[in-house]
Amino acid sequence: MPCDRTADFLAFAERASPGAISQARELRSRTVRQPDSSFNASAADIGTQLHRTSLKLKELAKFARQRSIYNDKTAQTQELTYEIKKAITELNCKIEYLEQMARNSGNDSGQSRQHYNTMVDMLKGRLLDVTKEFKDVLLLRTENMKKQDERRNLYSFTGTLNPSSSTYGKATGDYDLEGGEQMQLTAQREASSYAQSRAEAVENVQRVIGELATIFQRVATMISHQDEMIQRIDQDIDTSVHNIRQGQTELLNYFNRISSNRALILKKGVLDIEAFSTNLSAFIERCTCLDVGGYMGEICVCKKGFSLCH
Repeated sequence: MPCDRTADFLAFAERASPGAISQARELRSRTVRQPDSSFNASAADIGTQLHRTSLKLKELAKFARQRSIYNDKTAQTQELTYEIKKAITELNCKIEYLEQMARNSGNDSGQSRQHYNTMVDMLKGRLLDVTKEFKDVLLLRTENMKKQDERRNLYSFTGTLNPSSSTYGKATGDYDLEGGEQMQLTAQREASSYAQSRAEAVENVQRVIGELATIFQRVATMISHQDEMIQRIDQDIDTSVHNIRQGQTELLNYFNRISSNRALILKKGVLDIEAFSTNLSAFIERCTCLDVGGYMGEICVCKKGFSLCH
């Protein structure tokens, strides 16, 4: 029998005041949504830093492709190299921390954990691409610096001013000879200083490449786990496709068997109908009497119709 619970509902509504509802919502947002928002904020910050690093890397690649010996930008190149290396190191640490956050999200739903893992894998892939591109740019920079040094050596002042030549001695006096020697010494000092600076730049690039190899190895290790997971997924997909094909083959075989049996069923049905018609005709040919009792006697059923039998 139905019961009126309106009073109980009103009492419950009075107990659940707006303040209690707001406190419950705030508690739920702090316990459930705070980790999600923190993870998304960290992932967005990493993505922004990756984009800025990519822009700096493009600028560094522009400097590395320059081959002119009169437009040397070693200082800008070294500064960009230091900034990019520092950014890659920080990004590696942040992604490792983000991966740890994804592992600690045990209370979240399966869909949330899958979202976290997907975000971490995507950021790992982007960091790996940036690291590989940075390494390629540094190698290109090293090769171009060597080529510039070779070209500069071709146009150096060595041997161009020879104070012991007879023509030079006859045309000029002792003062001019001393000035030529001083000029040659100055040019040699400049060439030596430039060669030393270039050697330091090459050593700096090689040192950065060595440090970058360590970071690259760490990122590659993280990516290898993702590759193993992808390979397992590919194997599962191949197995599923194989099972689907086998199922399709079995269904086709079953359909063929049904199709062949259908003709037999139709033939048997036709034969049954013919046999039933023959038996019915034979039955009608015979006269069957039904006893209805009483004084009416028997009713005879035959092919010609009904008749009363006495």
